[in-house]
Amino acid sequence: MLRFTRLLPAAGLLCGVISRGSSPPCRPSPPGPRKVALIVAIGDYPAASLYPKIDAANDTTLVRTALLTQGFDSANICVVADRAATREGILAGLQWLTDTAQPGGVAVFHYSGHGHRITDDNGDELDGYDELLVPYGAPGDLRPGNYHGQRHIRDDELAPILAALRRKVGPTGNVLVLIDACFSGSATRGPEELPVRGVLQPIEVPVPPQNAGLGTTRGQGEDVGSGLLDERASGTRGGDAALGPMVVISAARHDQVAHETYDDNGQPVGSLSLALSRALARIDSTTTYRALFDRIAVAMAAMQLSGQQPQIEGAVDTKVFSGQGVSQTPFFKVASVAGDTGLTLRGGSLLGLLPQTQVAFLPAGTRDPRGVTPLASGVVRRADAATATVALSSRRAGTSAADLKPSWAFVTEYAYGDLRVRVKLDAALASRLQDAIRASLAEVPILQIVATKPDLLVTRATPAASGSIVVIAAADNAPLTGAIDPTKPDAGVAIQDAARGYARSRYLRQIEMTDPRINVSMELIPTSRRIVDNRCVGTDTLPVEGKRGAGGEWELVPNDVYLLRIRNEGEDAAYVSILDLTPDGRVEQLFPDREDLGSANMLPPHRSYLIHDSVGHLDCYYVEPPDGVEVLKLFATHERVDFTPVLSRRGEGTGGRGSLSPLQQLLSDAYHGTRSDPATTPPSTGTTYGITIVVKKSGP
Repeated sequence: MLRFTRLLPAAGLLCGVISRGSSPPCRPSPPGPRKVALIVAIGDYPAASLYPKIDAANDTTLVRTALLTQGFDSANICVVADRAATREGILAGLQWLTDTAQPGGVAVFHYSGHGHRITDDNGDELDGYDELLVPYGAPGDLRPGNYHGQRHIRDDELAPILAALRRKVGPTGNVLVLIDACFSGSATRGPEELPVRGVLQPIEVPVPPQNAGLGTTRGQGEDVGSGLLDERASGTRGGDAALGPMVVISAARHDQVAHETYDDNGQPVGSLSLALSRALARIDSTTTYRALFDRIAVAMAAMQLSGQQPQIEGAVDTKVFSGQGVSQTPFFKVASVAGDTGLTLRGGSLLGLLPQTQVAFLPAGTRDPRGVTPLASGVVRRADAATATVALSSRRAGTSAADLKPSWAFVTEYAYGDLRVRVKLDAALASRLQDAIRASLAEVPILQIVATKPDLLVTRATPAASGSIVVIAAADNAPLTGAIDPTKPDAGVAIQDAARGYARSRYLRQIEMTDPRINVSMELIPTSRRIVDNRCVGTDTLPVEGKRGAGGEWELVPNDVYLLRIRNEGEDAAYVSILDLTPDGRVEQLFPDREDLGSANMLPPHRSYLIHDSVGHLDCYYVEPPDGVEVLKLFATHERVDFTPVLSRRGEGTGGRGSLSPLQQLLSDAYHGTRSDPATTPPSTGTTYGITIVVKKSGP
């Protein structure tokens, strides 16, 4: 075990941004509790270190922007990046974080980079390995005996440092640790697979002689947590009342890889960094870390990384940032004016301002935009994480773009991106087969043949001698279909169906809506009840811990039964609908039942209840194959919405586009894949909430 190392003095630490160049030191902060953060982002690893380069630098803007929207002062956010993020630089940053934190305050440590493992040196790891952060310049020499880990940072070393930080903020404060890396990574398996932030083969070193008799448990089990909350490693006692609560959120389970993904502008970023940034934009002062994690898990499920589930541990039922979460205002301020037709807003893709979103400019101080004639209207043309560029489409007579500088911009129609799926054909496929596949895919408007950055790859199945083909998700090389015989007449339809299912699942999982007057959430309750003759039989519920994995995620197997509780903490009554987005791309309406479309799904404000049918019988739901990540998606609306006609395979009963509500149209577009341009809905369309379920195979 690496003993506690005294941290370097922070006198020379440059904050605000620390990277290759120089930056001014952090400004003095006002006294009293405050929010402080350290972001470590390492992607430009030197070639000599043997660690592959990754895109961690792009995470910095995402995470920093998200923290700024949550009331963190820019002077209290330090970014230690690339060359500055050596072992000494990271430890100095952690010292700055501890020094700057105040009793009752909030401290955040975010790490984006590679993770690794090394031989456990004190016998506290069930799998025999300590987890490592990989600083800039740490060697990746895997030859036994060549290197002993002195340039890395072990979890056993990090734990007491974080314990000191927890002691500084105290029991009324809060510490959040975010690890956008994995410790059991591997080389990418497919030609189009996104980069992985971790190394599979551990560093093997001899156990130090002084620790040889500690009785290692190596090989006797598997680790299930980060080790950062371990009392033995941190030197703390169980239930130490002087320590502030801490939550650790990791990008993947200990035995999984952590992939990168693409943000709304096609930039490669960390999957956890992107999901966290989106989730933080939708919290308020009542949000718990468990609820935040639910949003993160749903956002990551939308990235279609089937073998990666985020993890949470620690004080998960405490409020985010000690109840200092900031709910976002319903308007955006104008940052700058360009010419007479363009403006830049203080708010970007993280707050829902995607291209094609429509906005109206109203006088500053407007509280309710309904019924107010706008000064001007416009459409978002470009957006990054923090800003959006708007092109004016109309304006009141005599109003110039400069006149709009003090105005507030309200969203009138949110855009949800497009359904388009980028498909690449393996060059090894016969040219005649490629031509046939192209012709088949051309029949579906949302499918686009590309040469780079595909979502899906059509390639030869294994073994190649079979002549079969398969469709795989490029991001993590996971197959979406079994072997397809290209000589069969339905081969083209099989590829179309796989692509449509992928598009549908990704689109519906990523949709997030927030109506300020509707605040409805959902709770999953595992139960020992069983379904007999279409009736829910029994009375007992299982302990929640029995069906949650060690990382906080729901883990259920086929035929497991659960109940659902819905809760309305908003000001308005809401009609509630719940969709089941299955691992294989199917969409089903769980609630309300098609035979019971009265007012049973209307939930008054400040009420909650277990879902039941119109005669008072509890509704039970059960898990079905296949295994994978399933998402339960709740939609709460002012008006009753019936999704069942839209979900029919051919769309019977939809009555045409003009008869559909905005939400029905959104779902119809996603389900049938008939349009490729972005769909839009007004802000008052409703509110969404999601829960992920990891469906595991039955048996050992």
